[in-house]
Amino acid sequence: MLKQDLLILIIPLIISNILHMVVVKKNWLPLLQIAVSQKLYGPNKTVRGFFVLTLLNGLFVMLAGIYLQLHSLSHNFFIGALYGFIYMLFELPNSWYKRRQGIAAGGAAPKYRWLYALLDKTDSCFGVLLFFYFISDPTLGSVILLFLISVCLHIIFSAVLFGLRLKKSF
Repeated sequence: MLKQDLLILIIPLIISNILHMVVVKKNWLPLLQIAVSQKLYGPNKTVRGFFVLTLLNGLFVMLAGIYLQLHSLSHNFFIGALYGFIYMLFELPNSWYKRRQGIAAGGAAPKYRWLYALLDKTDSCFGVLLFFYFISDPTLGSVILLFLISVCLHIIFSAVLFGLRLKKSF
């Protein structure tokens, strides 16, 4: 079951996020580079991010569903798109809080950097796995294990994307 959960939850989100970073770096789809709310979240949370993550994750979960022979194509696409949307949605509270603290979008906190870095790497993982917990029938232990795996992979891929200069900050 863990293999299936990784293929449906984690791997598509990793690929979708990497491709999203390419879209941002290359400034593709510039018409969608509209801040969701400049005042509340800053300039980096955009309509483009919601669109790209939702669409790409839907496609990659649909492909994983074909491989695993799960459900229908439309069901897999819909669930994957929801995971992508929820991933983006759960980044908003952290961004909102950081803007209230005077931390610039994409910037580092002057104090408690490790805490803010941890929040940046866990907020979306938490949201997706919370949704997964309520729509599936996993054990709490498997959700916690998936969370830990997700956070570790998020940290690793963030470092790689930063090293490749696809991300501006770790």
